[in-house]
Amino acid sequence: MGALPAKVLQLLYDEYKLQISVEADVGSLVEELNNMHTALSKLSQVPRDKPDDEAKLWAHDFREASYDIEDILDTFLVRVHGGPDKVPRRQRRRLISKMAEWFCSGKKVLARHEIATTIVDIRKRLDQIQGRHERYRVDHLVEKTHGATSTINLRISALLKKASDLIGIDEPRDTVIDMLSQGKNNDKFSKKVKIVCIVGSGGLGKTTLAKAAYDKIKLQFDCWALVSVGQNPDHTKVLRELLVDLIKNEVEKTTIDQDKNTIIDHDNKRYPISADTMGLTADELIIRICEFLDGKRWFIVVDDIWDGKIWVEAIEQAFVASNPGSRIIVTTRKSEVAKNIGVDEQYPIQPLSEGYSKMLLSKISGIEDKLLDHDDVVKKILDKCDGVPLAITAIASVLATKPRHEWSNVYNSIFFNSSVGFGAETNPRLNNVKKILSFSYYDLPFHLRTCMLYLSVFPEDDYVDKNMLIWRWIAEGLVHTETENGNNDLFKVGERYFHELISRGLIQPIEDGGVLVGCHVHDFVLHLIRELSREEDFVSVLDGEQRSLSLPQGKVRRLALQNILDTKNRGTVKVDDLRMPVARSFNAMYTNMVTPTDGFELLRVLALEYCWVKEDYLKLIGKLRHLRYLGLTGTRIRNLPEEVGHLKFLQTLMLHETGIEELPRSLEQLTQLMCLRGDEKTRVPEWIGKLTSLLELRMYPGAEGKCFVQELGKLRHIRVLKAEINLKDEGEERDLLESLSKLEEAESIVVSTMGVIKLREGVMQPILVLNCKNVRVLDLRALIFPRRPACINAQDLPELNKLCLCVGVLEQDDVQIIGMFQQLLDLSISGPVPDGCDSIIVSSGAGFQNLATLSYSANIKFVAGAMPRLENIKLWINAYDVLDVRNHVLGLGLGNIYSLQQVTAIIVCSNCFRAEVEEMEAAVSHVVDIHPNWPTLYMMRYGEEGMATTDSGLLDRWKIKVPSDHELIG
Repeated sequence: MGALPAKVLQLLYDEYKLQISVEADVGSLVEELNNMHTALSKLSQVPRDKPDDEAKLWAHDFREASYDIEDILDTFLVRVHGGPDKVPRRQRRRLISKMAEWFCSGKKVLARHEIATTIVDIRKRLDQIQGRHERYRVDHLVEKTHGATSTINLRISALLKKASDLIGIDEPRDTVIDMLSQGKNNDKFSKKVKIVCIVGSGGLGKTTLAKAAYDKIKLQFDCWALVSVGQNPDHTKVLRELLVDLIKNEVEKTTIDQDKNTIIDHDNKRYPISADTMGLTADELIIRICEFLDGKRWFIVVDDIWDGKIWVEAIEQAFVASNPGSRIIVTTRKSEVAKNIGVDEQYPIQPLSEGYSKMLLSKISGIEDKLLDHDDVVKKILDKCDGVPLAITAIASVLATKPRHEWSNVYNSIFFNSSVGFGAETNPRLNNVKKILSFSYYDLPFHLRTCMLYLSVFPEDDYVDKNMLIWRWIAEGLVHTETENGNNDLFKVGERYFHELISRGLIQPIEDGGVLVGCHVHDFVLHLIRELSREEDFVSVLDGEQRSLSLPQGKVRRLALQNILDTKNRGTVKVDDLRMPVARSFNAMYTNMVTPTDGFELLRVLALEYCWVKEDYLKLIGKLRHLRYLGLTGTRIRNLPEEVGHLKFLQTLMLHETGIEELPRSLEQLTQLMCLRGDEKTRVPEWIGKLTSLLELRMYPGAEGKCFVQELGKLRHIRVLKAEINLKDEGEERDLLESLSKLEEAESIVVSTMGVIKLREGVMQPILVLNCKNVRVLDLRALIFPRRPACINAQDLPELNKLCLCVGVLEQDDVQIIGMFQQLLDLSISGPVPDGCDSIIVSSGAGFQNLATLSYSANIKFVAGAMPRLENIKLWINAYDVLDVRNHVLGLGLGNIYSLQQVTAIIVCSNCFRAEVEEMEAAVSHVVDIHPNWPTLYMMRYGEEGMATTDSGLLDRWKIKVPSDHELIG
């Protein structure tokens, strides 16, 4: 629960001028709460089989009492429009004075003696619980189970796996690709639709293998998608996600042919089309998918099918059209499902070999392989893991926190403790996996367990955005300042919680361009935390598969509704029992079953995602005075009422995919708002600078230049900025650069404009001085700097992971300086070389030691050993006026990039004859074919409409504008 009730009571004790007798009661109460919280923390460390029913009842009663006390104290603070303990001291003094007047006023609802009465009632309740604790001491049962966590960052690096780093993946991936490639007569990628099924038990890595094959060859098809089904699928939801992923990938693929500077928000993994599909039935979605796939070669992965019903009734119906050469990968745990589907070939996935298992254990635990060779405990652990990657990863993450002499205790605790595990399982291999996962959870510190349990509010196989999750943890009060470390930054603490859960192997990281953006929860882990959440009354989950939607007995503190659709009536489903006065969190995803907001008096989190709700749903939102988090992603709500300004505690407002255009003026009163994500239609208000607590701001494309670029400089605490800005003149350009220079705490800056802005020399220098030492993402591709800004160097920006930069002239020294960024993983760079310079040379001594992805349109050539970890290249090649095409492409030196896995070549066609373009494409294909790694090649044309098609076009080609280098970055 945390110590927040005691902290707030301490505030009362220290600051409020109460009667002496009441003051003494408060002091005593604070001490009791702290003691009982300590006892509860100790009880959480006791092995699951040791506490008896009385101890569990005591723990339950104390948790419930803590909730109730916190609700009471929150109500006091809300009634005087105050804030939690993050309010600045000067404001807090003013608040206390106001509250003191309130206590003394006979006109208010509560008087001072009522405060005293309330405290007496709390004392009586705690005395009863404390008496139960006196009869049942837990101290002697506590085991020391938590080890050091100093290797968290190293283990996260190990868990952020690239395809080329996955242990033992190459051979099975290539086998699956061969199965997909060969038709019945061994004709490669035959014209028949072919289905290959990967079969195997849970935790063996079926999804990982399918995705590795998918990523390797998807670019060879016209369109592609990956959709997860799960154990209890909703047909409509699965079809909707399939359609959305198809369209999303099409948008990403064709972005360069439209507006190259449009931001695609990879952090959210959501796209506007998803909101537009919410009202469609399964039949309507099938029609839309068929129309989209018609006449295209497509590649689709259908992951985690448990029975053939959804295939026959939904998925198969979307693939009825003739689609020459298309391919499907299906994954399932049951071979009979593969037979029912009628797959062409099955690939039975195998456990990792002993050697690969040891390599994985070594990589995750951070212990050298050779040190494990003669360790009997390691051998016994690996025998129990039986080659299951999920089990090895989880147990290696636990071992990494323990000294070597405790490993045998870990082994005995997991495999010889009958209480460790969850769910009935006859398969010994799966039973051991579940025991390992259960032990991993119970090995967590107390505060991390509650954060882990909170993940049970998300549906199976869902993508969980990292920042969104941390904001919800903060809103729920699950993140606490660390006074012993001097860390009062709640988001930073929450981020550390997130990293530690990854390092423990309990959530699976998702990264974008080397930056950690979210996570996925394996269904085994989700099953575990759902079961524990039910036991502890932490979260109540209702989903579409349940015949009865009745709530559990007792108080419901958190409710999650998932995949509950009334597709016949298409209206809001009314539920009689959804008036829950003590609920603090209401989460609904993919459902039209919602309840009026006046049913939740103490709500802190209201999160609606892709829900069918009426426009007037928020008419009573102003009454939710405790609300910290309001999420409306993918709903059809188009207007925010003025009453949202009454939510003085609001910290997070999520509006993407709503269509909301205007923010109400009352929003400027929300001085505690820390995160604001607007929709693509949301216009930035002229008063945005008043929201000085903002840490995260995403607004695109509605940022009018003059107003926004000036107000932006007032948001000094911004850490994440994503904005599309319409700059009209030199003054606005100057204001933008000055404002960016003031964002000293920024960690991610992504600025796009409506069209490319070419900055003049006098505008840029010396205004742009980036002082944000912790910035990890810097994307300024829409601003063309005359030359590289001096502040973009490894000394000033040491943490940089991703850089997007366009310059008027790209010098050899610029490449040398950029190569010195030690953490740089993703680089996009564009600009012509100086006059008289043939090309920029990248050698093995040019740095770029960790760069994995490169996009460029400059004339760059690579020599042997350059960019040793580079895997993905996107290059723009102008086919116009190249005399010796073959040698020109060979001269790029792609063969000197030894780790290359994927090449995306965009051929600029403007001013070219078709034969010239085809010759360039053939040359690129040849270079990729002779590369020893056989990289995947994806070829695209840019400006094809400007090609000269006949000899008479020879005269016209001089009239066609040739795009400059800075326009060729995508």
